[in-house]
Amino acid sequence: MITDCASKLKKMTCDGILTCAQIVTFAKHNNIELEKMKPLLHAAGIKVKDCEQTCLSLKCTFFK
Repeated sequence: MITDCASKLKKMTCDGILTCAQIVTFAKHNNIELEKMKPLLHAAGIKVKDCEQTCLSLKCTFFK
C-alpha cells in the first residue's frame, strides 16, 4: 500500500512538490490520517510547498 500511495502522490506533483491542500485532499480521499502522511511524503521524495495556512488554518504545523 505504501508504494501504491507513493506512486499516486508522485503523479500529482509538479517538479516533486505538492501543496498542503493537495496532501490534505489526498489523505481524505484515501482514508489516511494526516499525521501518517509526513513519513509517506519523505519516502516518496516529495517536498511540501511553503505553507500558506489555507488548508488547515492555524492547526497546521506540517502535520506534527
